[in-house]
Amino acid sequence: MRPAGPGSIRGDDVRVDVMGKVPEEVTEANVPVLQAGEKTVGFRELEYTVQRGSLFKKTVVPWRKGWVYQTNRRVLCLDEGWEESGGSRVKRLHEIPFDEVQRVEHRKREVVLQVAAGEGRHLFTFKPFGAAARLFDWLQKEKERRESIDKGTAESPYKKVREDAG
Repeated sequence: MRPAGPGSIRGDDVRVDVMGKVPEEVTEANVPVLQAGEKTVGFRELEYTVQRGSLFKKTVVPWRKGWVYQTNRRVLCLDEGWEESGGSRVKRLHEIPFDEVQRVEHRKREVVLQVAAGEGRHLFTFKPFGAAARLFDWLQKEKERRESIDKGTAESPYKKVREDAG
């Protein structure tokens, strides 16, 4: 686990409104630094907001625009624009680990990720534009696939191919 930056709200691994330094978290080209074994599934420019709580929602991050990167381990939101902090360039970022996502909801004009962390629940709401809505379809399908593997009900994708060939 990485330490939370100043002014950040943090659950177990969920990071909201953290200042990411250029060589450590973000490159100069506005691309997140990936961990070993992490692959980018897709990225889009979206608007998003973060709310905390389930019954009485408190807005933690008002609507912002930025780049959303989905990897095979987490969802990263990089706010638009750079800031200066302590003589270095930083960017505000929000990180959602794949394992913390409870549900992906497609609503009329937005996609909502329900995240449960150690300190409570967060709702990450995204306003996708056109094809950007498909960015979160992979997350939903992968979540269902991993749950079926955990339950022991998953079938091998090669089983049908072997039956057809034999």
